[in-house]
Amino acid sequence: MHIPAAEVGALWISAMIRGELVLPPIEQMEAAIEHVRAWKRAHINFEPSRSCAVSTRFQQYIDILLAELGVSPYRKPHLLAELFSRYEAADYAGIIDESHATGGRRSSSVGG
Repeated sequence: MHIPAAEVGALWISAMIRGELVLPPIEQMEAAIEHVRAWKRAHINFEPSRSCAVSTRFQQYIDILLAELGVSPYRKPHLLAELFSRYEAADYAGIIDESHATGGRRSSSVGG
């Protein structure tokens, strides 16, 4: 999932640079980071990095970025596939076109 995460991340950054993504205030983003850190410290003992690393949670990370870009994070053709099949890089084919089609100003849910 490294390649889709890098691609979606690049789409997110380019949307922000173009002014299509409105970030929340810095205080709200910092509070969101601290919330995640606190949760991970309380619930994750097996992972060397319990900060805001995404290394073991690519799916959640990609879903959040896609939603903020206005692209559906649900990439499977039907509910059963969504629930029971594994996500692969091919599931993200077309996200660039989908992201560009949403255009306009989008709002980041960081901390929201």
